[in-house]
Parts: sequence; structure tokens; C-alpha cells
Amino acid sequence: MRATPHSDMAIIWFDIWDSQNGTNAKLLTNCSFNFDKDVAVIRVCNMHPGVSQCQNCWKWGHITTKCRSQGWKCAKCGSPHKTDNHHNTAWCCQANPKAQPPRKATEEGMPCPHEFKCINCKGDHLANDRWCPYWRSRFNHMWHDNKAQEARAQRAQHIEIAIQRKQATFSPRDQQGSDAPS
Repeated sequence: MRATPHSDMAIIWFDIWDSQNGTNAKLLTNCSFNFDKDVAVIRVCNMHPGVSQCQNCWKWGHITTKCRSQGWKCAKCGSPHKTDNHHNTAWCCQANPKAQPPRKATEEGMPCPHEFKCINCKGDHLANDRWCPYWRSRFNHMWHDNKAQEARAQRAQHIEIAIQRKQATFSPRDQQGSDAPS
């Protein structure tokens, strides 16, 4: 792989079958070998693991085995079903004769013709699409941390608004007024 699009240098990665203490890798490090007239030197590369994406809820920042979601979510529509079962269970693929206009079921073997909805960015693509901003930033831990913090703040704000609405509908003045004789 070229180091950059206009580079005259290439990078090659090798997986080395090795022992736990890395004996073979240590022996090969800094050794060189020839490719025609070019010389290649073996260097150790640093691992840069990206942010994990759960295959259960499709959110970023945790692995599937540590998911706290209470069920599967579809990567196509975000509804509570496995992505593999989207065609059979999603409302968008089911017939609805009462809809205006009436909707036919998606035929067996045909892909879902409806727009997808990303659980993360709300874009019109699958939650694991490589063009999703979350996918494109998968190696940027700080970006993902900031997005998670924004999502937590937004959830807290929605909860606060719901509490305020509930308190407004059941205010103490309403209770006092209803107890008064007419």
C-alpha cells in the first residue's frame, strides 16, 4: 500500500506467527530484504485499535458482549429486531392495506427498497456504513467521546423536559382547585 497517494514509498504489513514473547518478530525487526533494486526494512508498527462498534445495538464505544441494550437493533432501521430479520419484521417491508396509499409487502428475496436510518448520525444509511461520520472517525477516540457526551446531554435534556411537562400537568394548584366544593 502506498504511504500517500503521491508517494514513492509503499507500506506492507505482515502477520507473523509468533510465541507469546514475540521471539520471531524480534529476530526479524530491522532486517532487510531486496525487492528487485529496492531494499525493504522490517519495522515494528504500533497497533491503533479503533473504537468498537457493538453488533447488537450498533452504537459505538463498547463491544457486543458488554452491550447493555435489552435486545437487538436493526442496522438498517433501528427497530428492535436483528438486521438479518429486517425483511420479515420491519414495518417498512410489511404490507399495510390501510396506509394511504396502501403499501405492498417487499417481495421475498428482494432488498428493502426503503431509506435506511443510521442509529448514530441519523443519516440515510446503515449503522455500519463506511460513509457514516461515526465509521470514518472510528480511530479518533476523542471525537467519539465528544459525540457520546453530546448524546448524554441531549438525553438528560429530553428527560428534564418530560419531567417539567409532567409537573405542569399535575401542579398542586390544580389539586387544590379540584378539592374545593362547587
